[in-house]
Amino acid sequence: MTPPSIRNYLSGVKLLHVILGYPFPDLSTHELKVTLRGIERLAQHCPLRAPPITPQLLGLLISFGGDRDPIDVTLSCAFVFAFFLFARVSNLVPDARSPDDSYLCLRRGDVEPSHYGLCVKFSWSKTNQFGTCVLELPLISIPDSPLCPVRLFYLMCELVPVKTSPQTPVYFSFACPS
Repeated sequence: MTPPSIRNYLSGVKLLHVILGYPFPDLSTHELKVTLRGIERLAQHCPLRAPPITPQLLGLLISFGGDRDPIDVTLSCAFVFAFFLFARVSNLVPDARSPDDSYLCLRRGDVEPSHYGLCVKFSWSKTNQFGTCVLELPLISIPDSPLCPVRLFYLMCELVPVKTSPQTPVYFSFACPS
């Protein structure tokens, strides 16, 4: 039980007494204030932080998916891209509530092959909301690794070919009509 919930319960009991016409002691007394302050010190709130995503945890997450299921490969590719590019969810996938804003997320045309692997171009981000510049980030191939972003991207492109346009969001294309 937290100190704010104790205050809330006291307020509820006071309201019930007032509604029923019964007397209720004064809540602004020094003794009650000191007691509530002591409870706050003893029951301090310690937030639980999520553990960091490590390459081992990411590999375990990806190992649950299959190499032939389009949705599993697409999600694995999104997880690996987010991990290696330090990308936010808003950079990778469109907001389902406003499909007109899909230009803000990563599109198939924004991922280009290069001599080292892939070049990913972000034209929008939290710090570049007006699209005044294009941020180009490299994704290097990691041969013989299940975490290779280049292999996962090409596998996703093979399993989920884009028949509409390169402007189709990268991780939304399996749900788009052909």
